[in-house]
Amino acid sequence: MKYFITEQERKTLHATCFFEFQKGQKNKKYKWTFWKEDSMLLHMDIFDESELYKIIPDLKYYAVTIVSKENWNIIKNAEKSQLAQDIIDELSEWAEKNFEKYEYFVILGI
Repeated sequence: MKYFITEQERKTLHATCFFEFQKGQKNKKYKWTFWKEDSMLLHMDIFDESELYKIIPDLKYYAVTIVSKENWNIIKNAEKSQLAQDIIDELSEWAEKNFEKYEYFVILGI
């Protein structure tokens, strides 16, 4: 992958400045935890440079953001920079697989 890294890669970097994209949960009372093995991680600098914060509905930069299928469609169809488009394209397969099982995915902020 060009923009996202895995949790295993993050561990080798010993870094924490990442937005974590986590799969949805069946249990609505689930307590959010960081650094899940199946998460997709996007470095804060790339997130900021791409200006994804402008196109993600109700983004909470320092907290949990729930991204529904409806919001995912808004994100995909929004006018955005080429960098943001490339990031969305890279995330798309993961997101679509998530929506086959869950109603949302989560972005854990910095």
